[in-house]
Formats: sequence, structure tokens, C-alpha cells
Amino acid sequence: MNSISTIKLRTSSTIKEALEIIDSGAMQIAIVVDAQDRLIGTLTDGDIRRGLLNGLDLIDPIIFRNPTVAKISDTKEEILKKALAKKLHQIPVIDDENRVIGIKEIEELVSPTRKPNKVVLMVGGLGTRLRPLTENTPKPMLMVGNKPILQTIVEKFAEYGFVNIISKMAKRLVLILSMS
Repeated sequence: MNSISTIKLRTSSTIKEALEIIDSGAMQIAIVVDAQDRLIGTLTDGDIRRGLLNGLDLIDPIIFRNPTVAKISDTKEEILKKALAKKLHQIPVIDDENRVIGIKEIEELVSPTRKPNKVVLMVGGLGTRLRPLTENTPKPMLMVGNKPILQTIVEKFAEYGFVNIISKMAKRLVLILSMS
């Protein structure tokens, strides 16, 4: 979860101040809070763009909207569901007193969790049923489409966050892939 200290605004802030915060915060969002850091609203560059197109000036007070929020007790799946339903890129997370404790970015929620457990690929065998294809090429290195079977298997495990994949053939595949 990302820190909010650099993206806070007060209701008295100007549109120019909001743009500066959004630009420097690298999260494409600013949050509007009261004196007790309770969430009042959110502001994105799109909100500002629409305001400027409707005649607001950079020195005008900020415009903000009622945000979609996640509670601290919400699961990753619940937060993702809320964000996807409203096509949000980030969602403020609040505690029971409506204080913002952080921002969850959707990319963070949808990326696989890094899994350090070992994956052992058993890619042995003589390949007798696939002869003559396996006379000069080991079965895991046979091409299916435009890549070897083993590469497809390793890529799928990596897609799900597995990073510790063990196989003598996998080492050979890495060598072959680095040559291409």
C-alpha cells in the first residue's frame, strides 16, 4: 500500500496546488482531507481537466468528488472488485474513523504475489512415443507453435509468481533462450 503523505490536499487548496501534488506524487491522484486527516474526497488529473474545460482557473479552489473507498478490513479481492467496477486505477483505504491509511493501486492488486517455493519440473523420459521427433531433440525442447514445450511451462509458472524453478532442462532452456 502506498503512503499518502505526499498527496494530501485541504479543501482550501487551489487547482494549481492539486496539479503540483498529482504531478509530483506519481500516483495520478490527490486526496482531500480535513484537519483530522479524515477523507473528504479525491482528485485526479482527469477531474482537473474536466474542471478547466468547464471554465475553472488554476487559482480557483479545488473541485473534488466523493470517492470510492476500501475499508482496512476489505480483502484484496473485495478492493479489486470495487476498483474494477468503477474503472479506478487506485483506491483510498480508510480506517473505521474515515482516516486514510494508504492508497491501493490496482496494478499492485492484480500482479501475482512472488512465491519463493520451489517448483521441480520432471522433464525426463526417452521420448520413445514421439519418435522420430525426439531422435535429435529432447522432448521438453520440442517446438509447439514458436517455442519449446518447456519454455511454455516455465512461463506459465512465472506468470503465477513462481520464481524458483528447478530442472536441468530449465537451465538448458535459459541458455537456449539467451542465445536467441
